[in-house]
Amino acid sequence: SFPLRKGRAAKGSLGVSFERVSGLAVEVTRHGPVARIRYGAVNLALRGVSALLAGLVREGVVCREETPFTTFGIMLDCSRNAVMSVPHLKRWFRQLALLGYNQAML
Repeated sequence: SFPLRKGRAAKGSLGVSFERVSGLAVEVTRHGPVARIRYGAVNLALRGVSALLAGLVREGVVCREETPFTTFGIMLDCSRNAVMSVPHLKRWFRQLALLGYNQAML
């Protein structure tokens, strides 16, 4: 479970705004109770969210990452009785999305 909610920010929480820009980069800034994520692709926006959740973005400092990859994925081996259940796969996908992955192969 991740402490994320859409809508008005509760007292003491962090409000986040998103802005789509061109390129393959994510830029996260934080000023007081407000953070801004500028992203080039949806997977990069989620990587910015994970940086905020992990506490990697300091007040007034620009946290920026660039990638040369348009596809960033993982291949999970599901052979010989190693098949994951659907709830377990969903958990994996949520965590991978927050790491910036945009592809998964089974």
